[in-house]
Amino acid sequence: MRQEKITLKPLNEQVIVITGASSGIGLATARMAALKGAKVVLSSRNEADLVEIAQDLRKQGCQVLAVPADVSSCSDMEALRDQAMQQFGTIDTWVNNAGVSAYGYLIETPLEEEKQIFETNFWGIRHGSRVAVAAMAQTGGAIINLGSEVSEIAIPQQGMYSASKHAVKAYTDALRMDMEKLNLPIAVTLVRPAGVDTPYTQHARNHLRSGAPSLPAPVYHPDVVARAILRAATCPQRDVYIGSASRAFHILRTFFPRTVDLYMERSMYQAQARGSSIPHLRENEGLMGPPLKEGMVRGGHKGYVMKTSFYTEATQHPVRSLLIAGIGLYAIGRYGKVLLPLARKALPFVQAAAPGAMAAIAPHATALTGGLAGLTGSGAVSSLTSGLTNGMKHVGPAAASVGAAAMKGGSSAGSKIRDIIVPFIGAMGTAAFAQKFRETWADVSHKVSANNAEKYWKAHT
Repeated sequence: MRQEKITLKPLNEQVIVITGASSGIGLATARMAALKGAKVVLSSRNEADLVEIAQDLRKQGCQVLAVPADVSSCSDMEALRDQAMQQFGTIDTWVNNAGVSAYGYLIETPLEEEKQIFETNFWGIRHGSRVAVAAMAQTGGAIINLGSEVSEIAIPQQGMYSASKHAVKAYTDALRMDMEKLNLPIAVTLVRPAGVDTPYTQHARNHLRSGAPSLPAPVYHPDVVARAILRAATCPQRDVYIGSASRAFHILRTFFPRTVDLYMERSMYQAQARGSSIPHLRENEGLMGPPLKEGMVRGGHKGYVMKTSFYTEATQHPVRSLLIAGIGLYAIGRYGKVLLPLARKALPFVQAAAPGAMAAIAPHATALTGGLAGLTGSGAVSSLTSGLTNGMKHVGPAAASVGAAAMKGGSSAGSKIRDIIVPFIGAMGTAAFAQKFRETWADVSHKVSANNAEKYWKAHT
């Protein structure tokens, strides 16, 4: 059965099984689903924390079941399915979320740890998917597998993790095709998060030569992923990218593979060794066994953590996003004469903030332009950098001018076509631009003085 023809139950009528539910994305998703009325089966290796989480949710009136299990064991996954069916009578959504990692050079990571990464990340998803298909073959449902932004690219210092997520993508895509060929009413979704502020870095094995595991920006709140997962549980989707960076890296890797390699080599080694606000303890690593203590959603990321993703919202709610963006573009054009003076008034603030922002992103820009130079020549790169810098000074007026020009033209037949095409193009462009601007600003905001910016704004308004 084609994915788009599958009808899934409303969330408050579902039974949802979630692996890796004792921390991070799994815990955020379990709590969110349970509080929205779903019956939730939580599973992880850490029985004590799992039971405590379940008790807390029951006190809030939620219907939950805690089942200790190791995803790398097929028999454990079969037992998880059987207990869920016995307790609630059916399974509507199965979320394969459990995952582990190790930081360090590939040639310095022990073989048994590399194997365990695949046992959990790949074979765990295989085992979970197999038992889920057996449970849903007649009644239908959704299988949601957690991939990553590295499901199609590789990241240094987490080479084996990247390899396992490549395997997860291939398995998920093949499983989806099998379900359609066999005409089974099971939607199969791959969720691909960028960095997420979870205890992932504390639970990863640390083989770094210096420093402790960390996540490169942009980093998102676990609730962003949880919302996307639950959306996929009610509306069939093939792929869900969490953050535009996840999608952008895939596109850049396709067209500029060497440039991406150079960027990774020059920035990702340091970016992944900065540690977090929570000390990295050997006993709390979760690769070869359960961490000492779980029950936390957040991971103590030192930088800015984004609580929304415009790109993800736009792709998961395309009709709503198109409508909002279309209305916004129409308003810019319709009231351009009013908005243009406001844009000009705000321009000094943007100009004042731009130097600090550019200085903050300089290390990343240097790495990226260095890679571009190898492809296009230093002159072209210099022109590109200069154009980008100058362009930042004119974003406000340009947006208003484009909007005014786009909506100019009366009510001719041509304008009717324009009224359809412009909002569509505007929606895509607005979503992409807003998301990238938000991510860039979030990444550098800690290096731009908020107090000085506020004082400057008040003095010029």
